[in-house]
Amino acid sequence: LQNLYQKLPYRYPILGSRETVSKFTVEAVKEFYKQTYVPENIYVVICGNFDTAEARNLIEKGFGNLKGKRKRVTVRF
Repeated sequence: LQNLYQKLPYRYPILGSRETVSKFTVEAVKEFYKQTYVPENIYVVICGNFDTAEARNLIEKGFGNLKGKRKRVTVRF
């Protein structure tokens, strides 16, 4: 990929290289997780033929109890 995408970010491995990953610290990984994997960063995308009421109920059941720092956004179908 490095030869194919010489000037684009696609040339970098998705999971990082041995060199970059070996520089990670436990503290840095925990901090990244704490800042990134939060309710505000969850997106639910549904495509196809589905019942909107059932989909809304399943989403609410699965994600409704998550507490985030920002105001909750309600998306209308």
